[in-house]
Order: sequence, then C-alpha cells, then structure tokens
Amino acid sequence: MGLRQEKFARQLQKDLGDTFLQHKEWVAGQFVTISGVTVSPDLSSAKIYLSLFNTPQKAKVLEAIELYAREIRMEIAKKVKNQVKKVPELRFYEDETQEYAAKIDKLLDSIKKS
Repeated sequence: MGLRQEKFARQLQKDLGDTFLQHKEWVAGQFVTISGVTVSPDLSSAKIYLSLFNTPQKAKVLEAIELYAREIRMEIAKKVKNQVKKVPELRFYEDETQEYAAKIDKLLDSIKKS
C-alpha cells in the first residue's frame, strides 16, 4: 500500500471507531473493534475488518451494520470530506484472527497436556 492509502486507512479506522462509539445502535449495542482497514489504490473502496471477539450475537451485529451502511458512510463523509473527492464505498468483514488464535492456543494446550 502506498503512503497515502495507509494514512487514509488509519484515518478511516479512527473515524469509524469514533462513529461506532457515538452510534451504538449501528452496531446492535455491542462492543466492536475495527481491527483493520484496507483501501484501494484510487481510494474508492475500503474493506473494514471488524473484531467481534466475545460478542454473543455476531450475525446480529453484522446485520445491523449492513442495515446502517448508508448512514455510516454519510457520517464518514462529514469527517473526510476535505481529504478525498469521493467517499469510499465501505465493505464490512468479520475479522476472525483472534478466534483462530484462541483455537490454536487451545489445541497447543491440549497437546502439552497429553
């Protein structure tokens, strides 16, 4: 990723985190962490990876985010309007890295015990 992409991705990550804190109904009242953001080279689309670790209703959270995707994009537009000509299309994905790491740790612990 280029420097501009990286800076914009970090800014999006911060702005999305702030937005989710302000509008808890957009994330079904759950604690959601933005674990990563990747932006296309032309800054027209962004993939947002959400960490839903220890969230009991993951499907409900993702459904709520998809339901409010337009409002989320409009809120982000207010914050980044001076940085880009066009607000990127936001696509949300569940980041399963922590769950995968926990599963590996559990498997390693079971191997150590045997």
